[in-house]
Amino acid sequence: MLDMLSMLVKGFVRDRGLGNAVFAAHSLGNMVLSTAIQEGMDYYRYLMINAAVAAEAYTPKTSFYEGANGAYDSSSDWYKNTKAPMFHPRWRYPHEDNNEVGYKPFLWASEWYKQFLAPDVRAELTWRDYFSRVRENPGNKTFVFFAPTDEAFLPFDYVIPSVGTPTTYPPNIDNVPGLEDLNFEISCFYPEKFGPYPWAFQELTKGRMINDGMSYGGWGFNKDDGYYISCIDSVGICGLIQPTEANALDKNVLKTKPFFKKDADNGFLYSDQLVTRFMLSIAKQEQLLANEIPALTFAAGHDGVSVFDKGTLKRNVNIQKKYLLDRLNAPWVRNTQYYI
Repeated sequence: MLDMLSMLVKGFVRDRGLGNAVFAAHSLGNMVLSTAIQEGMDYYRYLMINAAVAAEAYTPKTSFYEGANGAYDSSSDWYKNTKAPMFHPRWRYPHEDNNEVGYKPFLWASEWYKQFLAPDVRAELTWRDYFSRVRENPGNKTFVFFAPTDEAFLPFDYVIPSVGTPTTYPPNIDNVPGLEDLNFEISCFYPEKFGPYPWAFQELTKGRMINDGMSYGGWGFNKDDGYYISCIDSVGICGLIQPTEANALDKNVLKTKPFFKKDADNGFLYSDQLVTRFMLSIAKQEQLLANEIPALTFAAGHDGVSVFDKGTLKRNVNIQKKYLLDRLNAPWVRNTQYYI
């Protein structure tokens, strides 16, 4: 569907000779327009307004390299350029511990693409650098208008107790229920708790929903083939292997047996053979990204895209600050740099 919409936009622009026009998109419309630009659509200016697209989609993959010896620690580029509230608590703190002891990021669905190299198209199963042409196009053509107070993009603000071990893993008390306990009944009975957080909600529930669309990949655990299940025979209790054991896994094992939940409808993805573009169409790739690969950055509509600001050139515009707080009642967007 996305590819079809972007083709329609690109065709419309081409047929009417609008390759030198100014384009603006709002919210999820930025996914369509960014795709059209990535696929070669010409444009003069692109005003990205409250974009419901992960900031990492416009950020180079090099910004997400792990540190020395493959570590994802606080000194790594990966840690500096991801956002901790986007890490699912069941993976980050599987035993509800207040220390940073969990399943390491190399096990996560968001990092699985690193197990492969081109021409294997699984190397493209990431949001990172997905819209590189939007960033790299000469002429500083793109401006990002964002609003940190936009409720659609507010991040979950998980609070880890400084002492003791909580019996549950709550975010802020007045925020939303813990995602590990999420089910449709909560959504139905307490819909008001989810109103302000739809973008973060969709990313953190990938792989954990019970409907077909988002029940694979993401933050779901691979319990299907028993490879990561450990049992105590004497008492007949089975469960997921402990973080220390999982973190010691050979990364090559993850190519065919990912730690996240396998997609039964796309078993070819876990082959030890090359996966080609013929096997994984663009449309299927888009579907997998939307349903199974969680973003680890905020939406561009929340705090912009940092790589768009270079030196004195600032292409991120805080709508709230610039057009409300700094100048009360100022008319919105009265700056010729955006259209001349």
